[in-house]
Amino acid sequence: MRVKPARFVFGLVGAEWLFIVIFASLLHVESVYYEPGPKGPEHRIMFPVERGESPTSVLRRLSRLGVVRDVAWVSFWARKQNATGCMKAGQHMLTLPASPEQALRALCESPPRPSVRFTIVEGMTLFEMILRMEKMGLGNWSELMVVEQPNTVETGPGGKLSPLHLEGYLYPDTYEVSTVGAVGELVQRARDRFEEVFDEVMASSITLERPLSRHSIVTLASIVEREAVVAEEMPLIAGVYLNRLMRSMKLQADPTLNYGPNVWHLRASPILRKDRSNLHNTYAHRGLPPGPIGAPSRQALQAVLNPAETKALFFVARGDGSGRHYFAKTYRQHKKNVRRYRKRTAAR
Repeated sequence: MRVKPARFVFGLVGAEWLFIVIFASLLHVESVYYEPGPKGPEHRIMFPVERGESPTSVLRRLSRLGVVRDVAWVSFWARKQNATGCMKAGQHMLTLPASPEQALRALCESPPRPSVRFTIVEGMTLFEMILRMEKMGLGNWSELMVVEQPNTVETGPGGKLSPLHLEGYLYPDTYEVSTVGAVGELVQRARDRFEEVFDEVMASSITLERPLSRHSIVTLASIVEREAVVAEEMPLIAGVYLNRLMRSMKLQADPTLNYGPNVWHLRASPILRKDRSNLHNTYAHRGLPPGPIGAPSRQALQAVLNPAETKALFFVARGDGSGRHYFAKTYRQHKKNVRRYRKRTAAR
């Protein structure tokens, strides 16, 4: 059977265009793989590769640094070059600007730096975090000062200046950090993680009857975090505090009693309720405290943005070891619950 000339010519033209497309694609891949990211002064950063982390996850994080422009193409070409299967878990020193090829080669060839896992526990304060880092030999308040200059001058343990505006914005999680420069690395990664979680929570939240600022949301969430023992009670506790705020009632949250540079190491006891020098003391001051009193979890943030519908204005611990609370709409009901709590704890 003879092939018609027109069809034959069309086939040749189609093949040429296919060749051009493939050739252009290869040039594009080569450019995004071998060309350095945005120009800028040369600097070094610590870049972690977690144990079991996928190559795609690493490339996405490199893209946030401007190293990788096209994750899909770089991932495709890196697999062809066998440049992802050799990455070593640990802390790596990267020199930027860098191309994807240079960065991946460094992650395969550079010896990982000694690292350690550090956990920011839900509700943990900056005071507790730095104390733990000092005990582990990872850093101190002075190093935190180098990382972040304070917006408001406050003092930490020993009367040292402290950037307490970081409080509440370091997300509670476990981080693998280098034993060198641990404070700066932990702060950066915990802040990035907080932003990621906060954006996710905001995207799935409802509209509050009385809108709160971002700072107020984090502040209230930190109080809910410190008050709640059982996570499923968080929305109800948040609902109580929002009710009190709408009625201009003092929050009277016990965890605010022992937050601050001079009282963080003390037990939250009734003797601290009259301490007006502590601006975080919600027994002595009306409204929300100036800032968060610890690291709120995702559940606490969700509770503030999606509070339970309740008319309760009071709550007190049951005292039965369950971690749960009695909730009340009136002060009379609340006083009865307080008597039940005292009777139960006295019988122990």
